[in-house]
Amino acid sequence: MSEVSVIGIGSPFGNDTLGWQTIEMLKQQHMLATLLPERVNLIATDRPGVNLIQMMHGASFVILVDAILDEHHNEDVIRLSKDQIITAKNVLSSHSLDVASAIALADKLRVLPEKILLMGLAIDTRQAELVNEESIHKLVDAIIRELENHFALA
Repeated sequence: MSEVSVIGIGSPFGNDTLGWQTIEMLKQQHMLATLLPERVNLIATDRPGVNLIQMMHGASFVILVDAILDEHHNEDVIRLSKDQIITAKNVLSSHSLDVASAIALADKLRVLPEKILLMGLAIDTRQAELVNEESIHKLVDAIIRELENHFALA
């Protein structure tokens, strides 16, 4: 099992493909090449619900990547800690058992990784256009900085 998992959450519809697109871009990053898959596991998943808990199992650090519903900060990179994820319940995701609910359940079961972040782009559902590629690159860069910081401290 890898020490770090980056899990792109999504579906095949519109901006909800963001998590998947981000994972595909991360796979192309030269900086990560020496870390895959022994130290970093990159996963793309379709609306995992409670299965997210199993996907995080064994990792000490997990970065969840998803489109984050926020009409006030469209396409801004968002970074939320475990506590911020749990308190933002029902406002983050369009998935049936949303990310916050799965994290809250894993927290109650005491099976969360040591460190968990939710990173994504703010998506304004009132706007029909897709997230631009430049914004996704900013998200990828932010995730790489998190990984660099993690491995520098490890």
